[in-house]
Amino acid sequence: MARMERFMKQEGRTVLIVGHNIRQLERICSRMILLRHGKVELDGEPSSVSKAFFDESTAPSTTLGSNTLIRPLVDSGEIEVRSAYVHSDRIDANRYVIPLFSDLDVELRVFCPEPVERLEIHFGIHNAEMVYVHKSSSLELGVAVNLPAGESVLRVCVPGLPLSPGPYGIGLGIYDWARRPIWAGSGLAEITVELPEKYTSVLPKSTLTYLPTKWDFTQSSSENAHGGTVLDFSRKVVKIDESTVTSQLHSNQ
Repeated sequence: MARMERFMKQEGRTVLIVGHNIRQLERICSRMILLRHGKVELDGEPSSVSKAFFDESTAPSTTLGSNTLIRPLVDSGEIEVRSAYVHSDRIDANRYVIPLFSDLDVELRVFCPEPVERLEIHFGIHNAEMVYVHKSSSLELGVAVNLPAGESVLRVCVPGLPLSPGPYGIGLGIYDWARRPIWAGSGLAEITVELPEKYTSVLPKSTLTYLPTKWDFTQSSSENAHGGTVLDFSRKVVKIDESTVTSQLHSNQ
């Protein structure tokens, strides 16, 4: 990206950049074009184009869990993803509300006309810019996934969701043993990560995640030149506990 900026700003070249990182494109570009299904929808100042993109991306859905919402990006016809449901105690503006550091439990129903074997399934969470901030693979189970004919239920849990408050979408990708895409889609369900009041004065701003962190500042026994006590920050310990994602497959014939 730094090289592109040099071409544009120092060498006066015209550079065409295609991407979903809208904030970055808004910062470095003098003109932006918004495409929809390969056609130009908006062409103009970066600030106005990015605003239009975010206004649409963060607009609440009119329905929840409806099959009409699921529009795959890749669909071989071998598997149909019928619905996506998020376990939540509250819905706001047609989004499932998940408090920060609460478990995210998602239930996806898929249908196979014929048995499909040796699958790899990817589960992901993306932001309004369609940047995936979390992904997990069924390979973590240690075995390939075999789906029988009929309807199956995929349940995925992300314990203690540590994402920064804001709107997100659920994405899914299904591949065969050779990594051939069978089905892929984004925005299958929409969630809002909410900041509980008890964390408002504790957590810092401007971050994508809040990973579990342990702080340990040890007081040194040494004295400084003025006879005062010195805090030795060289022994600061930061421990990050990696969150695990568990997936369970249940089949309903």
